[in-house]
Amino acid sequence: MKNQDWNTKSDPIFDKFNKQTVGKLGTLEARYASTDFLRFDPERVHKLAEGFTNPQQMIDYKGENQKQIRAAGHYIMGHKIERPEWFSTDKLNQTKEEVLDEAKKLKGRFDDIDKKIKAKLWRHYGSDEIKTLLPNLSWKRNPKTDDERYDILNQYETAADCRNSCMENKNMMSQVSTDKGVKYPRTYALFQEKKSGHTAPRSKRGSYKQRDPLIQQWSKDGQLLGEFTWEQIVNDLGYKRTSITGALKGHNGQKTAKGYIWKYKTK
Repeated sequence: MKNQDWNTKSDPIFDKFNKQTVGKLGTLEARYASTDFLRFDPERVHKLAEGFTNPQQMIDYKGENQKQIRAAGHYIMGHKIERPEWFSTDKLNQTKEEVLDEAKKLKGRFDDIDKKIKAKLWRHYGSDEIKTLLPNLSWKRNPKTDDERYDILNQYETAADCRNSCMENKNMMSQVSTDKGVKYPRTYALFQEKKSGHTAPRSKRGSYKQRDPLIQQWSKDGQLLGEFTWEQIVNDLGYKRTSITGALKGHNGQKTAKGYIWKYKTK
């Protein structure tokens, strides 16, 4: 990396607390997170906490000065700033032993317990440690039903769009495609309707609708202008493959390239 000419222009907030929370970027003026300065101003944090009885209320607050109040709540809950006196009897200020005793009385799945109890546990213990200390709770996730899977897939135009949305949906689509409609008949039927192009890794593409090696060039008013191989597009038309691929796959919302619409020809 090349050496940068850093801008040393001072900022009043840095002068006040003699702190700099975010590094300078190139020749730009030094920037800092809009609420980061609160870490160095406990008096202001305590003033923001007036009217609240615990930090969770501050974190959940919506209204005037919301950003600073919520940030102040996080600093108090994370013990980065000492709690105000009026928070001393707050149940969220339990010791780690008291938190653990409370959690040991619970039953059912960990995902279903109150989020405030989860927050208190995570303040004192790591995830693996919690699993060891709380054998009374189940850590298994409830599998999605056929109807739930159907509703998720129905939100997307194609099966490929669903697969590419997130890792959870990607795994779900793999389960549906290999299930062949045994456990998930509704979702599998919808999956068959929504499959188009390559919606799986290369090793699994045999069960999907295959594309012809030809690529179609269309005008913006919907007229088919020609069909080409990649070699013709690069050598004869003089277009870069990457620019056409962007339009074919719709990367970052791209719909056209070189003034034309490009589509894979399907068999």
